Amino acid sequence: MRHIMPYLLTSLALIGAGLAAHIVTSMTAVVAVSLFFVPVVLFSALAFGLFPAIYAAMATVMLAAYFFYVPIFSLAVEDPVQIVDLMIFTGVAAVVGPLADWARRSARQLKQREIRMQQLYEVGRH
Repeated sequence: MRHIMPYLLTSLALIGAGLAAHIVTSMTAVVAVSLFFVPVVLFSALAFGLFPAIYAAMATVMLAAYFFYVPIFSLAVEDPVQIVDLMIFTGVAAVVGPLADWARRSARQLKQREIRMQQLYEVGRH
């Protein structure tokens, strides 16, 4: 169950971003739907690591193609602007996901080093 939870929470975040994108696109002429999903990739990488972020990026491409881009309910994307949007999103996700994961791991290592230094200080003080 522990290994599934990051993917479930990422899926919930994807659903929330999808609903927000649907609301905004139904009221405006927003073309770059994938921008709504960049925070989900960042959240997944920071909170859970690289693989949930990759899952979020791949799911975003499929969700955007299936639900938002013509032809609707098909993974085919016909509009060149939307193809470029998905390509740019994929590039951004490929950079942001690993960087956020690296930052998360670095912060965890620094915290462990801080705890170790405090322990050494306490031993030295006694």
